[in-house]
Amino acid sequence: MPSLTDLYLDNNDITGSIPADFVSASMEIGLITLADNLITGSVPEELAEFDWLDILLEGNKITELPEVFCNKVNWMEDDVGDYGCDAILCEQGYANIYGRQNSTDSEC
Repeated sequence: MPSLTDLYLDNNDITGSIPADFVSASMEIGLITLADNLITGSVPEELAEFDWLDILLEGNKITELPEVFCNKVNWMEDDVGDYGCDAILCEQGYANIYGRQNSTDSEC
């Protein structure tokens, strides 16, 4: 997997939590789509190793994003720099049509 850059796993009925070593073999990855599955729990903090990443998580049952993700200003096409962790995923109990904030008009 060293040259893997995009990983599309959305709409696959994936259950359980994301493993800590998920995509650890490919430091070239820039896009991970896990949207609209049945993923639960926290997103592994190990993903913070990536300086640049778009990770689509909306439509799951994720309960927590590590705080370190909120400082990854280059993630989500630089939206994290503008909107913090809401650019990755709206907090539990909050939502919008995108599942995350990607503009000033799409607050969670």
